[in-house]
Amino acid sequence: MKIAVIAEDVNKTGGQERVVAELVARLVAGHEVHLFCYAARDIPPEVIVHRFRRPPVASFAVAALWIVVRSWLGVRPRRFDAVLSQGGNALNQSFALVHIAQARRWQYTRDVYWQMVPPGRVERLLRGWWYRVTAGLEARALRRCGPGRVMAVSSALARELSETHGVPLEDIVVCENGVDHDRFRPDPHHLCRPRIRENLGLAEEDLLALFRGGRWLEKGATDSVQALAHCSRRVHLCLAGRDDPEPFRRQAESLGVTERLHFLPPTDRPWEYYLAADAFLFPGHPHEGFGLVAVEAAACGLPVLMSRVGIAERLIQDGVSGYLIGADPLGIAARLDELAAYPELRRRMGEAAHQSSLQFSWDRQAAEIEAVLRKGRR
Repeated sequence: MKIAVIAEDVNKTGGQERVVAELVARLVAGHEVHLFCYAARDIPPEVIVHRFRRPPVASFAVAALWIVVRSWLGVRPRRFDAVLSQGGNALNQSFALVHIAQARRWQYTRDVYWQMVPPGRVERLLRGWWYRVTAGLEARALRRCGPGRVMAVSSALARELSETHGVPLEDIVVCENGVDHDRFRPDPHHLCRPRIRENLGLAEEDLLALFRGGRWLEKGATDSVQALAHCSRRVHLCLAGRDDPEPFRRQAESLGVTERLHFLPPTDRPWEYYLAADAFLFPGHPHEGFGLVAVEAAACGLPVLMSRVGIAERLIQDGVSGYLIGADPLGIAARLDELAAYPELRRRMGEAAHQSSLQFSWDRQAAEIEAVLRKGRR
């Protein structure tokens, strides 16, 4: 098949970027794959990359909408057997691999996020407009692709899309994300662990809970910092990834936990952060589509504390491979203190989490997506 894939950025650092990088690397083994994007790396040279120039305005919202226009102008569907988009980021897709429910994200932003951090009038107008547009594009993509050509990365997300957009659940195919078990694996003696912990000022007996990802406020970072205030002094928290640390520093100062809250920047070697930690914390938000960072952490042998979103209940057996948690700082703190007090419990949970992570495979997801493309091509 001749396949076009539309994405903004493609790399193996994390998130949707990693999903597309892993997918095209496997599809190109048997198909002619064209990637339409702003930037791409960590992909085989056989993938034919068509780079779009980024918009002149440095804004994630503008970039997300600009690729809709550029792909409409630059991708000719009749030249391909399949045009695969990431949800509503195109107008001319024939298949969609959806990672998040934009309409639910918009609802969460209004009902929760803006209650915590009230926006100014301009931000409220712009973000409100942007969310309405992206939710509309998402609904359009589901209608355009039709039955059997829409894929969701988890059963929970498939249910959300069905309920939100009135699409029969049986018309949505679930193709779960995977994890690279060659890179993300337990390695307690890796030299990165003492190096990173020393740089953070941690003793080996300290428990480091890691929170990693983007959009920290939406994904429960405030609950995590509040939980830290209720933990014993042996427990430390690290927020890692791409976001502004200042609001969380101020929160830590007000709670008196500044010395136990740490920050790490984005990295091309995320497994090193997992190996330096003792547990992974992901309070999450209701519209989380999958929870890739949680699977990566489990693959590295960390107990995972995660809210019931995405694939949480597929990954975590409560009390065995981690804990299913709520937005309850006191409850989170109790679980972290328990893990700090009992190293053997951490070890057993980490082993169980690693075993649970083995069910998630990039090879399997690519094979499932390829089967959908073959069956549904026009």
